[in-house]
Amino acid sequence: MKIVNNNIFNYTNFNPGDIVDNKKSNNFTQNKSLDKSSYKKIQNDTLNIVGPNAPKSVKDAWIKSLEETGIYDLDVDENGQDHITQMDILRVIMEEQTGGYDILGNSVESTIKSINLALNMLKNPITPTTDPQIIKGQEKEKEFYERLLKNLNKIS
Repeated sequence: MKIVNNNIFNYTNFNPGDIVDNKKSNNFTQNKSLDKSSYKKIQNDTLNIVGPNAPKSVKDAWIKSLEETGIYDLDVDENGQDHITQMDILRVIMEEQTGGYDILGNSVESTIKSINLALNMLKNPITPTTDPQIIKGQEKEKEFYERLLKNLNKIS
């Protein structure tokens, strides 16, 4: 059992396949001509899904981490391929257990706990994969989480 944002997640009993119906749409990837402001909107929309009550300092660290890692969205790779992230899985677990989506919580500390949980889930998967595309997405996701932790630790 893991404690995140004062909610108990027992993700080992959760079926990751359940997330397919709850995955947010990424149709924007079909339009390769999106400008920087469109990507910013997508980033902010994603952030508002996983952290609607996160403080500005957390949201700023999130955006800064995306910029520093060159990632425009955790859910989609550079070819427009969808990737189910640990944040997606945590979002579904939280909805199942609490009826809400606020993964990052309302403090730097709660966000750090959530990011550490996501990293732990990546490092200790329920079902490891050998698919190179999935592994690449997970490596990108891990890079982002590690950078985000570094940026959050600077402000905590």
